[in-house]
Amino acid sequence: MKSAQKYRLLIGLSFVLAVVLMGGGFWYWQGADNNNPHQDNQTETINITSQNEKPDSLPSLVITRVIDGDTIEADQERIRLIGINAEEINQPDSGKTTSCRALAAKEYLTSLLLDKTVEIEIGQEPKDQYNRTLAYIFLDQELVNALLVEEGLADIWLIAPNTKYHQQLIEAQVIGLEKQANIDFCQTLN
Repeated sequence: MKSAQKYRLLIGLSFVLAVVLMGGGFWYWQGADNNNPHQDNQTETINITSQNEKPDSLPSLVITRVIDGDTIEADQERIRLIGINAEEINQPDSGKTTSCRALAAKEYLTSLLLDKTVEIEIGQEPKDQYNRTLAYIFLDQELVNALLVEEGLADIWLIAPNTKYHQQLIEAQVIGLEKQANIDFCQTLN
């Protein structure tokens, strides 16, 4: 493994570890306040797993277009996948080149979703500043958002309040960083 790749992997894993540790500290801080005399001393158990489970019934739609590695379209509605960020596909007239990783992300998402029926879970904050629907996408019970991260094609990008599946995305990032360090995305393109 090249030293630049090792360095990138080390930085990425450090970032994931920092996010996990900060998140754990936040949850601990949100828990019992031992200095509050008005608080009941009984400990409340929070079931984080149930908060991260996919609901039994979600709306379904057919994906008609893949814009890039984190944006799709269904019924003329643009949908931005929550919790991830894929590199941008630059317009030909922009003068910028598009990375092989960005092209590979779009290609992967196209082969995975185009003309297929998926389930959609809209985020707690339903729209972004571009008026795209913010959503988690499920295909055959699998969280597509996490699949892209796990394949090394996108990075986690958590923005409150849309953090429901954060733990699954963080775990996928650990796997994805290792794959990124060992893949030449230009060779994976068709």
